[in-house]
Amino acid sequence: MRVELDDDYDVKALRRLLGKVEYDPESGCWVFTGAKIPTGYGLIGYRRKMTYAHRLSYELFFGAIPDGLVIDHVKARGCRHRSCVNPRHLQPVTQKTNLRRGNTLAAANAAKTHCPQGHEYTPENTYDYGRGRVCKTCRRESMHKYKARKRMELASAA
Repeated sequence: MRVELDDDYDVKALRRLLGKVEYDPESGCWVFTGAKIPTGYGLIGYRRKMTYAHRLSYELFFGAIPDGLVIDHVKARGCRHRSCVNPRHLQPVTQKTNLRRGNTLAAANAAKTHCPQGHEYTPENTYDYGRGRVCKTCRRESMHKYKARKRMELASAA
């Protein structure tokens, strides 16, 4: 991997970053040993601001992170540490992709193939609202029950 740094300041930042790294031979991770926030991500000063160590590593090795993207620690590349700064383990992705790849509720829900009532999530049987999925069969059954209940209420009121 060839690194082209913009100026002396970036060279010093890279030296400081790599000076706070321990290599994990099992995973290939470069584990950041400096300051960390409670969730495990490394913090380092850069250009008079505190920044995440993995973001700085990506930027020093590959350049600016594209607008609207976040840096993902890619499990498929062997990454197992939030404090990893190995640029080969990092990838810019959308926040949605990052959440779905992780060990999150969003990832668990995205991996489900059937609704709670057992209907398969297929393109034909699924409403996708961007923030979640709804089974069309269950929605249809729910609407039938709702309308029947309303008809009964109207009939009993008359």
